[in-house]
Amino acid sequence: MRFFYTAKNAKIGDVIPFYNEEEKQFDLFYLKNWNPDAPREEVVYGWHKLTTKDHIHFEETPTGIHGGTGSIVKTGGRYHMFYCTFEQNPDRQWARHATSDDLVHWTDIPEDKFGPDGDIYLLSDWRDPHVIWNEEEQKWWMLLAARENAPTQRNGCVALCVSDDLHTWEYRPPLYAPRIHQAAHECPDFFQMGDWYYLVYSNYTDGFCTYYRMSRSPNGPWQRALVDTFDGRAFYAAKTGFDGGHRYVYGWNPTRGEDSWGIDPKTDIGNDYK
Repeated sequence: MRFFYTAKNAKIGDVIPFYNEEEKQFDLFYLKNWNPDAPREEVVYGWHKLTTKDHIHFEETPTGIHGGTGSIVKTGGRYHMFYCTFEQNPDRQWARHATSDDLVHWTDIPEDKFGPDGDIYLLSDWRDPHVIWNEEEQKWWMLLAARENAPTQRNGCVALCVSDDLHTWEYRPPLYAPRIHQAAHECPDFFQMGDWYYLVYSNYTDGFCTYYRMSRSPNGPWQRALVDTFDGRAFYAAKTGFDGGHRYVYGWNPTRGEDSWGIDPKTDIGNDYK
């Protein structure tokens, strides 16, 4: 029995946890990265869903949604998926929206697609939308991996947009912009435990890690703990899921066997880039 889930002929990418209250189970959506030698008849691209009640036994099904990391919320009896897509020439990134009545069949809403404003946020990064309901403000919050328009290359931040209806979003200044990282703060997560609010994000420029910050207010200021990371140096893109009693952290460790970035010495192929 494997304690940690590994997909057959594939690698586990970013995990998007959702607790299914009706079924009392976790539906863990993830980005499936197929191995180059995977049998072509098995390959189904896009988000895949891992269903589990005990974090030991998993059932996997594809969703038909093709895109990057995001989040899922339920309101008014309907599920809302937020994810991201990428374009080239020019390079652009977009927040996307799809809905479902059963967590299996999803309908994309093309008109809800939107990118960075180019004023508060640079046009280069706009991904991993994480949507939550802000009880204090009585609005939906969307956190995104972004880069602020700042006079420094250390402009990675957690962007903030707000909405009343999950369709139209207002740009706000970053929720967290410490100006310490040279890349976007990826896979943001946000939750409250007791009297503390927690902001989680990942970054790969100064340390390949999942970080967290703490605050007494959802608006900050954000404190940095003495040990401000989860797990080890290679534990990445971690997001959390809560079943009402326990909060679990889901991330991944690299197990790459191929030199897909072309930077390994030719004598050390498959060593996870050292």
